[in-house]
Amino acid sequence: MTTVNRLYEVVHQATYAGQEIVNRWNYLGIGDDGLSNPSFGLASALGAAEAGAVFATGSLFLNIALFQTSDLVYHQCLVRSIYVPTDFIEIPYPTPKPGTGAGGQGEPPFVALGFRSNRVRTDIGRGYKRFAGLTEGEVDAQGIISSGIAAGVTALANQLGDTLTYVDGSFTWNFHPVIVGKEKIPATLTSPVKYRYYSTEVVQADHLASGIVWEGYPQVRSQVSRQYGKGA
Repeated sequence: MTTVNRLYEVVHQATYAGQEIVNRWNYLGIGDDGLSNPSFGLASALGAAEAGAVFATGSLFLNIALFQTSDLVYHQCLVRSIYVPTDFIEIPYPTPKPGTGAGGQGEPPFVALGFRSNRVRTDIGRGYKRFAGLTEGEVDAQGIISSGIAAGVTALANQLGDTLTYVDGSFTWNFHPVIVGKEKIPATLTSPVKYRYYSTEVVQADHLASGIVWEGYPQVRSQVSRQYGKGA
């Protein structure tokens, strides 16, 4: 079999307190050519393809949901290859998947569990993740993350850096988390600065940071975009 590389984008969508909550990841998939839809393999490895009201046991998505109030509800996961338009999957959740965290009432939607990656090259910045839906019992005075969930936060940070594997018969794909450096499109009189994926996979491959390590913040983070009335 021939081994191929593909860059993937994962979009996980939820709602909480009337706000849209969206998290995105990028993975570099390396696997056997001939598998018709490796994007399904990535969705499955993340836990998104599990039927019912919870994500797959031990999966990244379930371990995120363990910190989130049941008032935060996931609706769908979208996975696509950036450069192969036929390689994508949309997984709606007919039975919405709520957070499974315990610990009292939910914090406001702009309060989040935060993570950041290390920096492995000077031309690409750190990666950041913000997971909304924390409960009051997970946050101590002055916004400090409770000692009761500290070990779980560290475990989740480690899992954010894990390579995910999917096997379908004779086909094997490994999905490596990456931070993507995007092409900067300068501002014009009618348009602000924009960032987009580079036009070809060959060029984009020179703008990927891999082998990254994640760590959790000891305090909660806030996100202006998730303040009441802001939307995503």
